[in-house]
Amino acid sequence: FAVAPLVYAFAKRSDHLHFWQSGLLTNRMLLVAVGVGVGLQAVAVLVPGAASLFKTGPMDGGLWVRVLIASVLPFIVVEVLKLAGMGRRTVIEVPVDQRIPPPEI
Repeated sequence: FAVAPLVYAFAKRSDHLHFWQSGLLTNRMLLVAVGVGVGLQAVAVLVPGAASLFKTGPMDGGLWVRVLIASVLPFIVVEVLKLAGMGRRTVIEVPVDQRIPPPEI
């Protein structure tokens, strides 16, 4: 479940643009962060010394599939909501008469 927020970050780069519209490779630091996060999670499960330290156990193919589905499901839900036009657009319009004037110098 620790990988789900890493994958979810790709969907939440924009509230209304799809991940392919904002460019998958445009934020290299996000790619590095997700890669490092997924790598650390893999180490915690796959490396025997780390597995005993973090008290994780071996996973069979069926469990890996469930982990993969659980990890990408939030991403898929957000992208489907965007396709349905339900992406959140946060725009606050302040009437001209209620705007704070700039400070006098």
